[in-house]
Amino acid sequence: MIFLIESARRELEESYQIRKNIQDPRLPDTAVALKDLDLGVLTHLPLNLDREPKPKADAKPTKLKNRNALLNQPIAKRMMKTVVELDLVGYSTIAEVLEQALGVETSPKLNAQIQEFVDQGLKVVGADRSRTVMQTTGDGAILVFDKPKDVHRFAEAVHVATREHNKTKTKPIGKRVFRIGIATGELVIQPKPGGGFDIAGMTIVRAVRMEAKATPGGVLVDAVTFEGLAAEEQKQYGLRETIRGKRDEKFDAYGCVLNANGTEDARFFTGKATEIDTPKPCSTGLDDKKTLKKEILSLFKRVKTHQFDDLVFVLDMPPARRPPSTLPLEKRKTYILEWAEEETEGLQALLVELREVICPGKSSMRQDDFD
Repeated sequence: MIFLIESARRELEESYQIRKNIQDPRLPDTAVALKDLDLGVLTHLPLNLDREPKPKADAKPTKLKNRNALLNQPIAKRMMKTVVELDLVGYSTIAEVLEQALGVETSPKLNAQIQEFVDQGLKVVGADRSRTVMQTTGDGAILVFDKPKDVHRFAEAVHVATREHNKTKTKPIGKRVFRIGIATGELVIQPKPGGGFDIAGMTIVRAVRMEAKATPGGVLVDAVTFEGLAAEEQKQYGLRETIRGKRDEKFDAYGCVLNANGTEDARFFTGKATEIDTPKPCSTGLDDKKTLKKEILSLFKRVKTHQFDDLVFVLDMPPARRPPSTLPLEKRKTYILEWAEEETEGLQALLVELREVICPGKSSMRQDDFD
C-alpha cells in the first residue's frame, strides 16, 4: 500500500506541475488528490483525469464530486445596473372579470398581452429580452438595463403603446395603464445553469418603492437614475421629491408623466380621491388573536392592488407560499392569512406591515397618537 501511495504521489506531482504551467482547469482535482495522499488515502480518481472512473454499484457520492460541482457553477458578478419595475394598474380586477366571463384560461392571455407591451419598449431601445427581462410577475416585469437613458426611452415606448391601445377601447376594463419605477445601483447577477439570471440587491427594492408611488401613466426614478439621463430627458421630470418607503425609508425621486391620459384611463381601477385614499387612523394594540384578525380583515379591505404587491414583498414570504399574481385579489388575501396563522407571530407581523402600507410611519404608534 505504501508503495502504491508513493508511486501515485510522484505521478500526481508531475501532473500538478504540468497543469499549473498550462493553467489546466483540472488543476483543482489534482491538488485535492495530493491532499488526500498526505492523509494516507489513495485517491479514487484515475491518475489520467481525462477519463471518468467507473463507479462501483454500491458507491456513494463523494465530497470531491460535490466540490467539482461547485467549481462548475456560474460565477455571480457585482455590477452597476438600472432596474425597471413595471406594473399594470388594475391587473387583479381585469384578471378576475375575464376569468368570471370566459374562464381561467384568460389569465395567460392577459399576461401575454402585458409582455407584448414590454416587447414594444424593448424593440425601441434595441434590447434583447433574454438578457434584459429578469423576471415576469404576471402583472408586469422586472428588467435590468446598462444605462439610465435606455430605461427612459423604454418607459416612454411602453406608455406610448398603451396610449395607442386605449384609443380603440370604449370600456374601462379594456384599457391598459402602467406604473413604472426605476432605480440605479449595484446588483449581484448570477447566470442560472438552465438559462436566465438570478439578481439581488437593494436597487431592486428601490425600484419597487418607486413603482408603488408612481402615477398611472408615469414613471418615478431615483436620484442616481435622474443624474444619468440626458439633459433633454431631465426637462420632462418634475422637481425632486422625497418618497417614503417601509418604516423610516426615504428616497429622493423625480417623477415624469409619459402618458397624459393615464390617470383618467386608470380611474376605473384607482377610484376617485375618496375616503379609501385617505386612510383612517389605525389602531395599534397587538392584543388577543381575535382582535388581531378583526383589524387585519378591516385593513385588508382598504388595500389597493399595487399596495398588496408591496405587502407580499415586505412580508418576505417563502416563494413557494406566495399567492400567484394571476389569482383574484380575495384569493390572494386568503393565501397570506393562512400563511400568517401558521407562522410564529405571523399575524402580528402581518398587522404591522398592513398598518405601514395603510398608515405610513404609524405602525408603532398607540391609538392615542391618532386622536
